[in-house]
Amino acid sequence: MNLIIEPAPLSSADKLKAMLDGDSRYDGELFGWAPTSGRKISAQTQNQPRVPLHFMRLSTPLGSMLAMAEQRGLVMLEFLDRPILMRELEELRIRFGYAMTPGNNPHLEQIEDELARYFAGTLTRFEVALHTPGSVFQNQVWSALRQVPYGTTCTYGQIAILLGKPGASRAVGLANGSNRMSIVLPCHRVIGADGSLTGYGGGKPRKEFLLRLERVAIQMADQQQLAF
Repeated sequence: MNLIIEPAPLSSADKLKAMLDGDSRYDGELFGWAPTSGRKISAQTQNQPRVPLHFMRLSTPLGSMLAMAEQRGLVMLEFLDRPILMRELEELRIRFGYAMTPGNNPHLEQIEDELARYFAGTLTRFEVALHTPGSVFQNQVWSALRQVPYGTTCTYGQIAILLGKPGASRAVGLANGSNRMSIVLPCHRVIGADGSLTGYGGGKPRKEFLLRLERVAIQMADQQQLAF
């Protein structure tokens, strides 16, 4: 008797990686497309226009990342293995009305260039335009994140104080965790009140790497200035 062993089903993350490598079999399942016609299926009114959201895969020293952008700016930059990535994609599609499609635009080209220079230690501030769908409070926290200087750290409590809400450390932490813009909105620079490296969706090893990269880049720049 011959046993037929069925292959294990792919996880959503594996399907996403396959799709980014050019495999179109999972497009409908991941992004709500009707597989036979390519028609977008919306939880909202079918006649309501959808905003095109182009995406591409970027390679970095810390693993592959998914970059997504629309006409107004970069909407997402996440590591492909982030546990909540699929939930974030669903939120963009259903709550914010995006129609996701592979392709390129100037914002994706810019973040690809800036990210390469960041990992080379030559870029200390991202200039790519951002568009960050979310609540008013979330955007206040994300804006504060962008002001944390390169090579430094701060705490959730310090951000809460900066926003004039000293008792909102927990709410700041939640908004920080819902940030879809890894590295560009530097939540890796936010640490616990006791100095612990906590609360980074990309994982503690990546957080350690990013903080070390920035410290070393600053040290090298200082040494070069002393040499002249």
